[in-house]
Amino acid sequence: SMIATNYAFIDQGRIIEKISDDDLKNKCNDCVQIVVDDPRKATFLLEEKLQCKEYMVLPDNTINVYKFTEDPCVVNNMLILNGVSLKSSNILSANLEEYFMKLIGEKDNA
Repeated sequence: SMIATNYAFIDQGRIIEKISDDDLKNKCNDCVQIVVDDPRKATFLLEEKLQCKEYMVLPDNTINVYKFTEDPCVVNNMLILNGVSLKSSNILSANLEEYFMKLIGEKDNA
């Protein structure tokens, strides 16, 4: 947000987290979400060619890459040039609601 400098997340009347705007931005990681034909090969190439270990493999051949959000073409081009079929590529940004829901899920699972 351009106005708020600190946030407090409240669940059932209790503050569950206080956080600065900068810390919140760091925790709400943007990512490049890619869908590929071969996630195993794609993650190998991410690590070997781009020295990137900041990713998460999801179902349906989807990978969230937490680097290169400013220039996702780096990831896309590298995968294509190395024989990985890229079905889609999008920039995802977490928002306050998603962050809050993640907090509630962590609290409920604790």
